[in-house]
Amino acid sequence: TDTSCLSIDKVGLPTEFEISSAYPNPFNPICQFSIANPKFSHVNISIYNLEGKLMSVLYAGHLSPGYHSFNWNAQNLQSGLYFIKVNYDNNNEVMRATLIK
Repeated sequence: TDTSCLSIDKVGLPTEFEISSAYPNPFNPICQFSIANPKFSHVNISIYNLEGKLMSVLYAGHLSPGYHSFNWNAQNLQSGLYFIKVNYDNNNEVMRATLIK
């Protein structure tokens, strides 16, 4: 008999905007995080170094309601502390991520 099973962790739409922590952290060279978006929103996700210099724009555009996963590949960057800044609906959230090579 077939014993496979489909597991659904998130059902329906989120009720508030949430950002998960970057995982793994520290990482080499890829980390990931998720965004729970309750409504159609304009979202910018940018990566900054410790000096505040913009290193990359990971995403800039409209995000539909739901759960979204993002991967950041820092393969071409040096080891160090970086900040992932998420701007949505005139709000900002910042999380730290440490790249170790």
